[in-house]
Order: sequence, then structure tokens, then C-alpha cells
Amino acid sequence: MNIWQFIRPYLERYGGRMAFSDTAMTYSRLIEEVEARAAEYKQKNRMITVCGNKTEQAVDILAVLCSGNTAVPVSTEYGADYAARVQRLMRNAQAAPDTAICAFSSGTTGTPKGILLSHDAIIADMLAVSRCFKLVQGDRMLIVRPLCHMSAITAELLCALYAGIEIAFYDSGFNPTKLIQTLREKDITVLCTTPTVMYHCARRHPDGLRLRAVCLSGEILSPGRAEYLAAGFPQTDFYNAYGLSEHCPRVSMLGPEDFIRKAGSVGKPIPGVRVRIDGTNELVVSSPCIMQGYYNMPEATDKALRGGELHTGDIAHTDSEGYLYIDGRKDGMIIRGGVNIMPQELREVLLNMPGVEDCTVWGKEDENFGQRIAVNVYGTVTPSEVRAYAAACLPAYMVPSDITVSAEPAVGSGGKLRTGDAEMGRLYSIYKEEAFGQHTADNI
Repeated sequence: MNIWQFIRPYLERYGGRMAFSDTAMTYSRLIEEVEARAAEYKQKNRMITVCGNKTEQAVDILAVLCSGNTAVPVSTEYGADYAARVQRLMRNAQAAPDTAICAFSSGTTGTPKGILLSHDAIIADMLAVSRCFKLVQGDRMLIVRPLCHMSAITAELLCALYAGIEIAFYDSGFNPTKLIQTLREKDITVLCTTPTVMYHCARRHPDGLRLRAVCLSGEILSPGRAEYLAAGFPQTDFYNAYGLSEHCPRVSMLGPEDFIRKAGSVGKPIPGVRVRIDGTNELVVSSPCIMQGYYNMPEATDKALRGGELHTGDIAHTDSEGYLYIDGRKDGMIIRGGVNIMPQELREVLLNMPGVEDCTVWGKEDENFGQRIAVNVYGTVTPSEVRAYAAACLPAYMVPSDITVSAEPAVGSGGKLRTGDAEMGRLYSIYKEEAFGQHTADNI
């Protein structure tokens, strides 16, 4: 079934309720606007890029779906060149009738992939998320992530519309103080964001917020950070979720009842999803929410989709109660002198060091050991202090070789702390142009 055909009866039921508060658009008005714009598309089964501010983009995504075409959401928050490259690639591109969205990866660590997702897959994921992350009448959601992320489209926009709640959009460059002010002014009760974003909000003593529920995703959440957030927002129900665009995106979710008891876990699979961990410790998923494949990338598709299962590329484990934990990316593993090291292990140790606010860990090529460990720390410490702390807490093979300290953490669009094999000096020189909007003095 077409997503618009599925969700329209719910929107009609909500009638005069406020849908998009920024433009005072009711649910009835939203239906009229979407269907008027959809009528402008005379051709069918085309790939249509959708850009603009978040309110415009939300309406346009729905209009493209309503028209029988495939939406290709594009955000300039990854840079104007990136957006133009995707738009050129999609010009006059044909789409299969059952393909709803082609979601492009950021392309920050290589060639961006166009992830083809069907109407049925997105609807199935939306319904499963709605059963786990309950939205109630009177809720007001602020969407902060770019609307090219499937998390923002499925788990936020579509779930909020399905529940009939009020939605506001945050288009400003990311500034924790400004975000907190927006949350207060709009009286927001529901927020979906990354652990990094939430942590930097918590550090600013956000008194007066009425956040009823917060869903964290997009990064590995350390147990220490989970406890810090729960203490900073004692009236808030925290959820920790895991997913990937290739799965529309949600795979699993940890509820507030387990947020501290199982701190750091991403919970258990959402309804309809089955997971297993293969012999290489890679997480493998089977469900109705799996992508159709990558656009014009048959080899990459065959590598990810095998035997009807999605091979996520994420290293994971479960505990004795079946709770799932994500350890890191398979392709991000550091192999130093023949020893496998997950960057997250080292990062969690360094986050406990006084004076360290955040850090990124990655591997660099090394002639003698294959790879050496590089760390960039955001905080008030020196490289020698970091090395001494690591040496006291970790085995010798995990002590980083290259340590730098920065006054600002590196995050990409969507608020994720950036890691990878690229030189961090280069990332720090460009990240402000790719982070949550335009340049701000307080970008995170």
C-alpha cells in the first residue's frame, strides 16, 4: 500500500488539530496542501529530489509519495556540493512503482549510497516503532535531524502524523543554548536525537523543560552517559534505539524501564524483526523492513543482502537476558599488531577521565603494526595526561599512539559524533559546514 493512502485516513480523522505549528497548518490543511502539490506531478515512477526547509520538505515528501513517485530527500546540511551531486544523479531517473524513498547516505566517508525503500517496508517499521515509542494526544515533537535521515522521516515525522500530534521543526544551526530555548518556547514534550546532542544540552542545566520522552539513536550510548542523562532529566522517559537506513531504520529499542538497568543496551528487536549474530560477531537482521537494495550498486546490494537477510556491518553481542549491545562498525575495527580493537571500548574508558567531555577514536595506517590508534579529545586535558590515564586503565596494546586535543567536538549533520579513518585535522576544518546547519560559535 502507498504510504499516503495508508496514513491519509488518520490525518483526516485529526481534522482541526495542529499538525505543523511553525506554519499553523492543521491536519485538514496538510491534506489539502499535499494533494494540491501532488497533482503538479504529471509523470509517475520518477525519482524526485526534495529539498528546502524542514516544513516545506515534509510537505513535499508526502506530496511525492501521494503522486506515485519516489521521494529522494536531500539536505544542504551536508554541503551544497553534496546536494547538487545527488540532484544530478537523480535527474530523469526512473523508479519502481513500489519504491517510496531513495535515502542517500551522507557520503562523508566515501561514495554516498542511494538506499531504496518500499512503501510496505516503511509502513511496517512505522507501525512497529509506534507500538514501542508511545506518542499521546497533547504531545509536541521537535524534529531536529535533517529530513534526509530515515530516522527523522519514519520514526519521527510519520510516527507523529500517525499519532496526530503537533510537530515543530528546528532549522537553526545547532547551538545547545538555542536548542534549549526552542524546547522551552515551543513547550516541546518529545524529542528524538543523538546521545551527543542530549549530553551537551544536559550540561547546560536545562531547567524548565517539559520533555516527557526522549528517544536516543544514531550513536553508541555509553553506560556513563546514560546515567548522566537520566540524572539530568529526572522527569523524562528515555529510550535508546538502534537502526540503520537500510532498515527504514529502526531495528531495536530499549524502553525507559530498562534505561539504567541495561544502560548502554539498545534493547530488544521491535515487533516483526528478528536478529542474529553470525560467526564474525556481525549483526544480521531479517524482517519486512529491509531495503530493496542500493541504487545502481548491484555488488554492494549483494554484499548487504544475502539469503533474505540484511548484513548490517555492525559488531554486536547480547547479554544473558537477550538484550542487544552494539560494539561498533565492522569496517571501523582497528587491527593493531594482529589484535582486534573496537574504538568504542577505548572511547568508553576515556569518557570516564576527568576533564574529557567527548572523544573520537579511529585507526591510522602504520608500517610496523598495520594500524595505530589515533584519538582526538575534546576537553581540558593534555595529550600526555590522556596517554598516562590510558596506560593506567588499559592493556598496552590499547594505549593510543596519536593523541590530539581540540576545543570543540566533531559532529556531522544529524548530531552524530564523527569517527572514521579520515584525518581528524581535515574533519575539524570542514565539520562546521556539515554540522546541523550553518556556522555558529557553539556548534557541537
